[in-house]
Amino acid sequence: MGKYDFDDAMGRIENGTIYKWYRQDDEDGLNRSVIEGADESTYTLTENEIGKYIDFSVQVAVEDDIFVSVFDV
Repeated sequence: MGKYDFDDAMGRIENGTIYKWYRQDDEDGLNRSVIEGADESTYTLTENEIGKYIDFSVQVAVEDDIFVSVFDV
């Protein structure tokens, strides 16, 4: 499960979230690719992830529909 805390220095409130999960060959992101269909806060690993590193990112929309990206949550 991917978790994050949202705290905006400008005091804007969260207005939507986009989750992305990635599969990669090492901790530095070699051959990093988006896992298709993995767009929720939880992801169940499959055989494709055996021996791989898994990474999670979040894009948070604020009240002005501006997205703030956060990687490596």
